[in-house]
Amino acid sequence: MVLNVIIICKLFLALQITILSVIVYLYLNVFPRRTNFFQLQNDLLQFVQRQGRLVVDSALSCLAVLVNQVLKDQTQVICCFTQFYGLLTDLSLELREALSTKISTSARISSKTRPSILRALYTVGLICKYFTLDYSFNRNKKSSDMIDPDLCRKAITGLGFLLFRHDQLFCTGSVQLFLTRFLSTVQNSLTNNHPTDGSSFFEIQCIILDNLTHYLLQKERKATADNRLWATRSKRESLKELTDQVTGHSSAVAQTYLPIVLKYCILTPSISVRSSALSLISTILRQGLIHPSHVLCSLICLQTDSDPSIRSRASVCLTEAEQKIPGFAAVSLF
Repeated sequence: MVLNVIIICKLFLALQITILSVIVYLYLNVFPRRTNFFQLQNDLLQFVQRQGRLVVDSALSCLAVLVNQVLKDQTQVICCFTQFYGLLTDLSLELREALSTKISTSARISSKTRPSILRALYTVGLICKYFTLDYSFNRNKKSSDMIDPDLCRKAITGLGFLLFRHDQLFCTGSVQLFLTRFLSTVQNSLTNNHPTDGSSFFEIQCIILDNLTHYLLQKERKATADNRLWATRSKRESLKELTDQVTGHSSAVAQTYLPIVLKYCILTPSISVRSSALSLISTILRQGLIHPSHVLCSLICLQTDSDPSIRSRASVCLTEAEQKIPGFAAVSLF
């Protein structure tokens, strides 16, 4: 089938998701009958359930164009989501039961179900990135410790996809508590002799920091596009209707997570974490979401970092902040 060849070829191209999304329009022009749309939808859902990560990314991007713009029916997507989410909820119940028996202090995932769990964690978040599903969840506020690095990485990645589309969840108490727990895990595990390898959690910290940075950059690009659109129609619009919700929410996210980042991700032994934290700080400063005085001490600390790249970038941040607000460093220090 032509679509199979196209999907495989996308693995060797840099713009897999964008190109594959365009294929939908070509496919619709070649096969105009509506029955072919549903067959294409089924083929894409099979890719999501069976293929590797890159194919899943491209297939879901393609499926989003087909379902949201053509079919306008999310029934099959909800069924696919329910299968993956049901697998995760069943696993959660099993782990809680295992922990409640107090036979062991940690619950393990069997090697047989491990690949399915990793796929489910990644796919659930990716589906939430592309679709707004009307789906009810049974919430259980009980939680158990999960120290499996692979599961943590997939869970954080999937959560990132979800938060990119539903960014109002960033500032909710449950999400903030969940992300803070991972950002502070390494320090706690080192002091408590936690058996899990710390390098794995350093990687998880980097994923969280990069997600926050990418979110702010995404909002910045959207604001730039909105400004260009506003410039074309500003003479016809009323200033009373002009709002800036994007910047307001970005500022709320920055003010929520920046204190956590400054507390746990600056004085850390991992160069990767320090670099990711500095990228987030520089993005926040460049967008003007906080006053530079809040990060002055951290930037001065990073100026003495063992890594030359971090030292240089921290100096650039301080220089740019001084140019925007002359004398802020002296005022903040004294």
